[in-house]
Amino acid sequence: MPIYEYECTRCHGIFERLTVPGATKRPACPACRSRRVERMWSVFSHATAAETARPERCSALCGNGSTAACASGRCPMTEAHGS
Repeated sequence: MPIYEYECTRCHGIFERLTVPGATKRPACPACRSRRVERMWSVFSHATAAETARPERCSALCGNGSTAACASGRCPMTEAHGS
């Protein structure tokens, strides 16, 4: 089942919803419960093992904002990017 992103036209909230293919009923906005929502175009990300192995990519991958944590081995993403 695909996950779609929606934007509420009433409160402008953005949310994701796991949707059954072919479903015609629009989901309700979790913030204001309105069904006046529009499906947004989504993008996806792809990274190879070589790209994720570079410590300078650490802040983008784990959000800690510091490459020093990767270089010192204290990064929570150590397993993911091979540091």
